Amino acid sequence: KTSLGTLAIASAANDDVTAWCLLAVVIAIAKAGTFASALYAIGLTVLYIIIMFMVVRPFLKKVGEVYANQEVINKTFVALILLILIISSTLTEIIGIHALFGAFMAGVVMPPSIGFRKVMMEKVEDIALVFFLPLFFAFTGLRTEIGLINSPALWGVCLLLITVAVAGKLGGCAVAARLVGESWKDSFTIGTLMNTRGLMELVALNIGYEMGVLPPSIFVILVIMALVTTFMTTPLLHLVERIFARREERLSAKLKLVFCFGRPESGRSLLSIFFLLFGKKMKAAQVVAAHFTVGTDLNPLNAEQYARDSFSLVDEKASELGLSVENRYRVTDKLVQDMIRLARKERPDMFLLGAGSKYRPDTAGSNGVLWLSLFRDKIDDVMEQVKCPVAVFVNRGYSGSSPVSFVLGGGIDAFLLTYLESMLEGGAQVHLFLFDTDDEAFRQSTDPILAKYSSQIRTQPFSGAANLTSAAKDGLFVMSHLSYTKLSEEEEVFRDLPSLLVIRRPKKG
Repeated sequence: KTSLGTLAIASAANDDVTAWCLLAVVIAIAKAGTFASALYAIGLTVLYIIIMFMVVRPFLKKVGEVYANQEVINKTFVALILLILIISSTLTEIIGIHALFGAFMAGVVMPPSIGFRKVMMEKVEDIALVFFLPLFFAFTGLRTEIGLINSPALWGVCLLLITVAVAGKLGGCAVAARLVGESWKDSFTIGTLMNTRGLMELVALNIGYEMGVLPPSIFVILVIMALVTTFMTTPLLHLVERIFARREERLSAKLKLVFCFGRPESGRSLLSIFFLLFGKKMKAAQVVAAHFTVGTDLNPLNAEQYARDSFSLVDEKASELGLSVENRYRVTDKLVQDMIRLARKERPDMFLLGAGSKYRPDTAGSNGVLWLSLFRDKIDDVMEQVKCPVAVFVNRGYSGSSPVSFVLGGGIDAFLLTYLESMLEGGAQVHLFLFDTDDEAFRQSTDPILAKYSSQIRTQPFSGAANLTSAAKDGLFVMSHLSYTKLSEEEEVFRDLPSLLVIRRPKKG
């Protein structure tokens, strides 16, 4: 259900269609005694395909529409489908291109209705997977006499064929994926997934063996190749993950910032907050903007338009600030899980969320923390499950030119000094509200900053939440999540505060 998985499955489906068509041609040529006979068989095959698509497919589509909204398909219709399968297989066997091709074509022309396919698959899939597929593998295994590879030369041929197969399938698909714009990691992942084409290979090998095209020793070698390329998939995927994880660790020294937004205006505001916190450091940073549309039944064409509209203001703001921003868009019915997955995958230096402007009391027994009613639970889940620093911006009319105030409460807020110093380096004027200043270690951390930026800082002892309301109404208060939890007990005062940026320190482990 990821874009990478969809691409791999679609590529495999196209690969199968191409392989079946090529196999049909090869069988027709192999079975024909002369060149004229081969052309005759290929011509009949083309005619057969035309009839299947131009006659049988429209007929089945109309029949399928009758059963589209029915939860159960009756036995008569199942009998009709199986009869078409048998007739199609028999015709291709008579033409000279093997019954398997006919069975494949019967599946291709089935009605496109999702409801029909779901019900039909429930009827035949279990018996096919549980009974017939193991029989096919057992039959192939009984045919495979490993003892026929009884010389160094044959083992050398086996190794050579495995190498050529891996280079052709994995290497070819990886290069193709890279040429169309996939990252190297995704390209190698697609190549690895496309390398495991064992079932299709075994079908072709059994047909070749039955026809006498493949000698027993070569059949064994090719079966071994199919098994090796299939079994190597999981170890190769782990290897690709490990190699690129190390590469990502080397790149992790680069500042990485991720923010998730709903409304386009919110995205622009969150990007401005990042620029306020990190300033010129963002020029060399990796900045990711993520927007999720809730509802998996969204039309893909509409989704593309929503994506363009959602990121328009973010792109405009990024251009204004001279920043490069990666846009990530996804349609989902699991908003919180996807946000958590994004944060865990990217491991940013800060994960920023927007939370509207209104607060209400949380339920009893939650230490008085006040979150936006519609988004509170989502924020709590993200903060609980994400280890990187998480910030929540509550926008109550903040403008970038308005004053910024930091609320620092001793050692528990020492991690905020990094953001404070970064902001001061950018030339910002900051108002400091300090409490718990008896902490000696905290004073040793703050005194050098106060001395270095004395012209940009105005300090004020913090005597209670009430004296915070004297700040400009269009300003911004930056505080830790712990300080917010402690101060939010005075609900009426907090309702009168300006915009807030609440930052939760990174979790250990």
